[in-house]
Amino acid sequence: MQRIAMFLVSFIMIFILTRSMTYAAGVPLPYRIGGTITSSGGLLIQADTKNLVVTVKGPDGSNYKDVNDNIAQDKDGLDSNNIYIIDIPIYD
Repeated sequence: MQRIAMFLVSFIMIFILTRSMTYAAGVPLPYRIGGTITSSGGLLIQADTKNLVVTVKGPDGSNYKDVNDNIAQDKDGLDSNNIYIIDIPIYD
């Protein structure tokens, strides 16, 4: 009886530990930057921003590049909620 109990406890512990490690091995979510844009005191809406490009700049004013050396930017204007969203990958 004691062996069965030890086997069950060992099995449960291994199950718990492997679940937490498989979660940690997943691909991390990208950083997400988003918000509204104001120009000349007015809030921009989707209809006004068909060719709008929002670019992320670093503290020194240079274009921020993600881990794949792409410039972090949103080229499709604002979405239906009148906000821009930029996802920046942080992994290879």
